[in-house]
Amino acid sequence: MSLLDYQTRLRFERDDGIYAGAMTICSGRTLESLRDGAQDFLHEAEQSVLGKMKYERRQFSYLSGRFALKEALSLMAPSSSRNRWHVASGVFGQPYLEMAGGSVYDVSISHCQDVAMALAVEPGHPVAVDVEILEKKMERLFSYAFLIYDEQFVLFL
Repeated sequence: MSLLDYQTRLRFERDDGIYAGAMTICSGRTLESLRDGAQDFLHEAEQSVLGKMKYERRQFSYLSGRFALKEALSLMAPSSSRNRWHVASGVFGQPYLEMAGGSVYDVSISHCQDVAMALAVEPGHPVAVDVEILEKKMERLFSYAFLIYDEQFVLFL
């Protein structure tokens, strides 16, 4: 698999306006490949955070999530360098975007095993994303837990 599996622009329509967004789903990468490219997509402050992480599993989830988010953001603002965006952690650990003198987007990151998913939307339309690897033994629970629309969307991805 490649480092970037799926990427799309999104459009959220509400009564108060239209909000542009982007989503990225990445899989099949290694910790080594993410570390090798980290300077291209991590902000200086994010590199500092990464340098303090002891465990490889945590480093992997941090890098893969930020990589996915920076790819989604690059669809929103293609002329910006990916390492200029600083994704910080809020009081509850939620990601938020700090960008000097620029636009801010509502963002969400999720990762499970080697899959990372991220969503970025123009300000004013809160977002959240979750990615899980479904196993055969979870199929019955899955049929009860999701609406038909949700199930079709999840299975489509």
